[in-house]
Amino acid sequence: MENAAAALWMLGPKSRNERLIRRFRWLMQDARQKDAVLSVTTKTTAAYDQRHETLLPLLAQNGLELADCVRRINFREVVREAAGYTEHLSADACEIRWRILSAMTHGDLWASMSVTDREERGEKEDGVVRLRLTSSVDRVAHFGLVVYDLLKPAYVLLDLRRKQH
Repeated sequence: MENAAAALWMLGPKSRNERLIRRFRWLMQDARQKDAVLSVTTKTTAAYDQRHETLLPLLAQNGLELADCVRRINFREVVREAAGYTEHLSADACEIRWRILSAMTHGDLWASMSVTDREERGEKEDGVVRLRLTSSVDRVAHFGLVVYDLLKPAYVLLDLRRKQH
């Protein structure tokens, strides 16, 4: 869902400069993440600085401000704004689903318990209840539809942007 929202967030703006700014922000965020790994593995970091140097001529060529292009990406912003390019999702609905999926990905109990069906298995023993957690096809399909709702306009915009430039 994050990748689908990110694609739509980057392709959505009508302004080419805004799309460039978002792409550059994404590249700089990627470099920060790479440097975070490098700082642990090799104790050297250079990806951010190298990418920064690579971007400077591109920024000048397009009249973009460096500060706009290196600002950190906030996924809440990405997900909420991406919803605005869809037919069926409100910003709140998209954020809720993103938060649930993100929490499930990270093993947060509250998310797993709110999305799954629970079936008690056997008698309680020493105050412990054995549960079987499952997800119905309807619930799983619902999240798949959210991704579809994000990808559909992203592909339309991708085709449109290719024709424009």
